[in-house]
Amino acid sequence: MISPVGAALAVVMAVVSYSQGRGVMRWAVTAAGLLVISGLTRLIEFWIQNGTAGVQ
Repeated sequence: MISPVGAALAVVMAVVSYSQGRGVMRWAVTAAGLLVISGLTRLIEFWIQNGTAGVQ
């Protein structure tokens, strides 16, 4: 839940930096990294839930 919110804030900061003529790449990379972390966490949760469902 925290990573997507952080990614959205990083995108906002990228827009602000772009509007001020500063570098955008670090904010874009941060947003992408946070989304990757969120996706991997969801994937691991999915694997855990499906792995334990089959064991009886």
